[in-house]
Amino acid sequence: MNRGPPDPSQGVFDKGNNLPGFGSEQSNTPSGSDDSASSFYIYPNTVFGNSEKYFWKPVAEINAKSACFVDVLESHRNRVRDPQEASLFVVPLYRIEHIVDAGNASHLAAVIANLRDNLPNTRQYIDFGGASHVFVYLKSVSKGFMKQMMDQLYVDLYSFWAAPEPVEYWDNWRCPHRHLQISLETETGCKTIKDPSTREPSGQSAELQRALAGESSRHHQGVDAMVDDLAQRSRGRGIWECRGTSSTLTDTAAILAGTGRGKFVSYTFIDEGHQTLTCFMPKCASTVMKMMQKRQTGLDTWKDTAKGTRWQGLVHFPHDAAVGELRAVVDNPGWVKVAVVRDPVIRCLSGYLQKIVQLKNYGFIRWKAKRDATFEEFVDVLYSYPSIRRGNDHFLEQSAMCGHRAIHYNYIAHVETLHQDYKSLLQRLGLWESFGAWGWGADGHQAFLEAFEPSYNHPNQLESSAGDASVAAHYTMGMLEKVYEMYREDFERFGYSIDKWRRLVAQKNL
Repeated sequence: MNRGPPDPSQGVFDKGNNLPGFGSEQSNTPSGSDDSASSFYIYPNTVFGNSEKYFWKPVAEINAKSACFVDVLESHRNRVRDPQEASLFVVPLYRIEHIVDAGNASHLAAVIANLRDNLPNTRQYIDFGGASHVFVYLKSVSKGFMKQMMDQLYVDLYSFWAAPEPVEYWDNWRCPHRHLQISLETETGCKTIKDPSTREPSGQSAELQRALAGESSRHHQGVDAMVDDLAQRSRGRGIWECRGTSSTLTDTAAILAGTGRGKFVSYTFIDEGHQTLTCFMPKCASTVMKMMQKRQTGLDTWKDTAKGTRWQGLVHFPHDAAVGELRAVVDNPGWVKVAVVRDPVIRCLSGYLQKIVQLKNYGFIRWKAKRDATFEEFVDVLYSYPSIRRGNDHFLEQSAMCGHRAIHYNYIAHVETLHQDYKSLLQRLGLWESFGAWGWGADGHQAFLEAFEPSYNHPNQLESSAGDASVAAHYTMGMLEKVYEMYREDFERFGYSIDKWRRLVAQKNL
């Protein structure tokens, strides 16, 4: 691993090095209360598709034990209706039990395809790499169904799975630690429930309320145990913990092919003491993130952002790193892999305002006219000449850097909410109080990104930081569509929507 700008002549980083502060604060204790740590959101039926044939039928079609368990789960005190308030997310596979039982291969394939298309596009799934999700299924499952879930959603590696059977039921389960075995044993009271969809205002059926009056229902205890177990396992960096696997699905060959190695090595940074691999790409707050990385790894020069020094001390893989060296980090479930990404609409505008307007780097877009290029002309150049866009990393798709097409990142932070996103991450890693809570801002008395952080190449905030107002001032609908076409993969991979910007620009034109 290399310090400073990637240089194939430099040797491998000495793994025996101990820098100041390493490991001193690591903790599995999250910030906030236990209630917030175990609050959960249950996805609606539409996550499986819009056809009613895919929806759960909760009356005679299902097992009474399952019905009782579902009733308790869906009326649980820790369930929240707003996904923004949840720390855990339940994927209710029990609602498609009848589809699985029917054995219609095309229907089952459609359900899984819908799930694959819908889940990974949600911000709550993207931000934690699926690790905050638990798939709940309440009966035996065929190996064929499980294989599809493993192949398409990697449920045995990145997410939690709750089911009555022990993990040994399935072959090749890669992360047994993320399996929760639940009990569907029932007291007599729960067996009398005929229609759990008939509910009182409290959300529970009248018969279930009577069954739970003495708090003797094993279902209630079973649901509580599952929720508590999930909350415990998802504390701190434990939310990504995986025991029992020797490999992940990283496509190392894709990282090494073509320009993939260079785009991976140049923008990923290693903190061996805290076992983090971080991806900081151009025009994604990379300058301030390098400052954080240097501070986190114990460098006294972390506030030095001059052009020739802001890379100094940062640790990379060498350009000629062997496959085994790469996999020792990217395929190691003990390492937390983090990326900072940005809305492509804002990132494109930021690239124009800094590189073209502020710094007059016209050579970046091969501009030869004897006047400044307008933003519309800048977008047209990138759109009409993909080689120009792909030849400069400030304008390149984020998906093409840091091995995003080959590596499963555990945590995605977004520039638009970077203060809160990175605070949450560092709190999970036990590093916030040492590196994020103080020492930042022009006067050194602010928390990380609590206020604008001036640097050598960003002494003042760019206009693009104004967000909605700046987009409305610079974009037309046609320009938006070109940016969406150029960066569609980034929109989809990182959970951004073009619709918000379309509405904004349409309102401007009214």
